[in-house]
Amino acid sequence: MSGHPDLFVVIGDVHAHVALALRALTQIEQEKGRRIAQVFSVGDLGLFLCEEDWSFFSGPARHRHPEWSPAIWEAWNLWQWPLAMIGGNHEPWHKLRVLDPGYFGGRLTYTNGGVLAHNLSGLIVVGLSGIRREPKEEPSAGLSWQEIVAQCRWGKINRKELSYYRSQDITAAANVGPAHILLTHDWPTGPDMDDAGTPSAEQLIASTVRPKFHFCGHHHRSAAFATGGTEVRALNMIADNARQDRPKPGWAWLGTWDGETLREIGL
Repeated sequence: MSGHPDLFVVIGDVHAHVALALRALTQIEQEKGRRIAQVFSVGDLGLFLCEEDWSFFSGPARHRHPEWSPAIWEAWNLWQWPLAMIGGNHEPWHKLRVLDPGYFGGRLTYTNGGVLAHNLSGLIVVGLSGIRREPKEEPSAGLSWQEIVAQCRWGKINRKELSYYRSQDITAAANVGPAHILLTHDWPTGPDMDDAGTPSAEQLIASTVRPKFHFCGHHHRSAAFATGGTEVRALNMIADNARQDRPKPGWAWLGTWDGETLREIGL
């Protein structure tokens, strides 16, 4: 155990405002007077580094901004922290579902579902990328992620398919065993969520890996509550629009890890 715990940060939905995240993380370091050892993302970071990446954006057309790519690339080129991430529902999925680490300069780790590699020795982090499928939508049964990406390129499958997690990813995450941290994009439950019926994948994984902290985003607001013995921290999105020059409250969570003990500094 080292005498000086590592500072790490979990960030909420950035939605391609990477330059703002860069400035905000730099400010955190200045305020704390120490380096951030690791950054974790709960998805929707939005690393659309070139215009072609936006063709895999599955949200409304009004939120597609290929003209932002030069600024995103510039901010990512200046990014100075190891990043471990899951995907949300608005991502350059063709570079994540079948990870192309070289495309991101070898500076991030990612998982579709399972253990998430990072730089904090001894800290076990489990992640699940994507969101749940709407009941009316038919899955692309039996296809690998590589096959789905290819068929999306050819227009045979809606590219929204890439944003849905699959049963094998849920199983991989649930079978990891005890973990310190769980990252999912959607919430496992919440004060205003309908929990009737079959437990969600997020709830299932949390019940099996029993993390101390479960981080999530997606709903663009922050919240802190406990469920099933786990502390849930839902993170806000960083900004409402590209004109904001400071992040919204609750967009990031700070913690420390000394090799044995995980401590919360807070939102």
